[in-house]
Amino acid sequence: MKLDRVSIVLTEYWRAEADSTDEGRPVSRREYEDIDAFATSIQAYLGLPVRISEVNSLSQADGSLIVCEEESIGLITETLSITERQLMPFVFLLNVSLRPRSIELVERLGAAGAIERMRYVVWRDEREDDPTGGVIGRKDVARSMGARWMPSTISETPSYAFLEHDDHPTLPDLLASYLLSYARIL
Repeated sequence: MKLDRVSIVLTEYWRAEADSTDEGRPVSRREYEDIDAFATSIQAYLGLPVRISEVNSLSQADGSLIVCEEESIGLITETLSITERQLMPFVFLLNVSLRPRSIELVERLGAAGAIERMRYVVWRDEREDDPTGGVIGRKDVARSMGARWMPSTISETPSYAFLEHDDHPTLPDLLASYLLSYARIL
């Protein structure tokens, strides 16, 4: 697959108030989660456009990988008039629940990969101390990009593992490298 862009797809829930500033100004979940900064960071490493859009504004996803939450999958399939099975190889899940469910979910769905909720929170809150790793990805893609994983019964399935890579130490950097490698294999 020739990767032209990455689309971060949000539901209307991302517009809901998640907090407020000290001055009482409402803060949306989108602002609170700092998803725009995440997209900008991925784009810097990826070298391709990373667009944020809402489900209802999606059109055909050719040349695009989608980053979204699990709750968005049904809305995306409905909007694009495709089946979940057709969609999932092009979906990278964001904010999945903690292991062992997270990696089992990715394996069951056949998704491109995922990032657990707590790993995203660590990136959001501690960017300057961002620990390495955090991408749940396919092992064949990991091998092609030189990533590694620790063998484990709770962080590994037959096809997926929690990946790390010394040359890609931040979450957005590792995700960008993974998505490029993944697109080459598709």
